[in-house]
Parts: sequence; C-alpha cells; structure tokens
Amino acid sequence: MDVIQKMDQATVTETPKAKRRSKEKLAKIIEDAMAGTDDLSNAGGGKKVAKIHLKQKVVLLSEENQNLSKAINVKNAEITDLKRSVQSLNEVLNSVPIDELRCNSSIASSKLLELSKKNRLLRAELESTKNKVNKKEFQIQKLERDLKLLEDKLHKGTTDTPKEPSDELRMKLNAIQQKLFETRNKNTELQNQLKLAQKCLQQEIGENFNLATMASQTQNSNWRGRAQQIIHLQQKVHELKERLEIVDRQYAEGSPITFATDDVPHADLTASHTAKSGARSAGGGAGGNEGGGVRAP
Repeated sequence: MDVIQKMDQATVTETPKAKRRSKEKLAKIIEDAMAGTDDLSNAGGGKKVAKIHLKQKVVLLSEENQNLSKAINVKNAEITDLKRSVQSLNEVLNSVPIDELRCNSSIASSKLLELSKKNRLLRAELESTKNKVNKKEFQIQKLERDLKLLEDKLHKGTTDTPKEPSDELRMKLNAIQQKLFETRNKNTELQNQLKLAQKCLQQEIGENFNLATMASQTQNSNWRGRAQQIIHLQQKVHELKERLEIVDRQYAEGSPITFATDDVPHADLTASHTAKSGARSAGGGAGGNEGGGVRAP
C-alpha cells in the first residue's frame, strides 16, 4: 500500500514557464529577423551571408524545440495514463477485501513493480528531453546574442557606409581627366621645344635639311658633325696662319722660302736676293708676291 500511495503522488509534469517564454522570445526574434531583411539588403556580402546562416540556425533550432516540446507533451500524456492506471489499480485494491488482497499480494506487487519501472523509464526520458531543451535554449540565446551583434555591426556599417559606386566612378573620372590635362600640357611643351630645336637646326645648318638623312648619317663612322667640321677648319686655319708667318719671315730675311703643300711635303724655291729686291721695288708688294711664285695652299 505504501508503494501505491507513493505512485499516487506522481503528478503530470507540465511545460515550465521558462519554455513558454523562450518560445515567445524565439518567435519574436524570427519575426524581427524576417522584418529586417529589407533594411539589411544593402549590407556587405560577407555579413549578409553570416546573417542568413544565423537565421537558418535559428529556424532549425526553433523547429527542433517544437519537436522536443511535442515529445514532452507525449510523455506527459503517457504519465497521465499511468496515473490513471495506478488509480484504477488502487480502486481495485480498495474494493478487494484484505484477506483476498493478502492472497493476491504477489500479483499486485508484480504489477506495481512493472508500473514503477515504466514510471522510472518515463521520468528518465523526460529528464533527458528537459536537458536537450535546456541545451537548445542555451544555443538559441547564444544565436540571439550573435544576431544582435551582427545587426549592430550592420547598422553601424549603414551609418558609416562608404561612398556610392557613382561617387567612386566620379572621383576616378576626375583623376583621369586631371592626368589627361597634365599629359596635354606636357605634349604642348614638348611640341614647343621641338619647334625651337628645329628652328635652331635651321639657323645652324640651313633651311634645306632633312632630319632623317642626318640621323642616318650619324650611324656612319666617317660622318662629322658641324661642330667637328668647325674644329677641323679652325685647326686648318691655324696651320695656314703659321705657314704664312714662316713664309713672311723667310721672305723678310731673304732666305729660301720653304712651304708645304697638300701634294708635295716640302718645296724649296731659291732665288737671289737681288732678284727678289728688284721684283719688290719694281712691282711693289703684290708684284713681289707674284715674282716670288708663292702659291696659296
């Protein structure tokens, strides 16, 4: 009878208020997440994917929570059935006289043991389902926190949004236009410098000159530029001046005149001093030069 009284004290485990609160909270979070889809449509690609992943997790966990709550309800119904069977058994035991009860005590005890075993199994399953529900609620709370953090980041990102693509394109276009303007300025400057160089070449070389021909002649090893030709001519003029001074000095001294030509290295012309002086007195300075037979080199 003590066992029966203890079995009578078994009550149906109802869904706690915390579960109902978690369900309501979860439904509210899902509604808020669905409603905020339009606001978050302009966010970055990575954040959007993370938010969708979190939403999917929340939906899956809510479905699993609903399934677990249904399982809890089923177990509660089984417990109520067992309670009813215990009550019916108590009624049967109370209706049976004590003498008969003592005779059939073995049958009653076996049934009580079987019912208590079922009750223990059901309680163990109920505890396991409760633990699962608690774990899922903890996961849901964690996902709620992650979702809030992600929403805060997205809101901050919308407030501190970078410039629109049109602004970026406008900035790039302005930069390209600035570069084009600088390039045009450089081009005009180079054209002016080219015109000035052509004018200088025209003044130095002459009007009729071909730049391509001059560029091709520079590759020839025997080609001499204007500066080299001037230096060569200056050296030649200097040599000629020296020769002329030597000839004048020899002529003044009355010694034989020795000068070099391009064909003959040295040519000695000897004439008497009297003939030279007579030619100088007769024909003057110019006649003396002609009588002396001096040839221009």
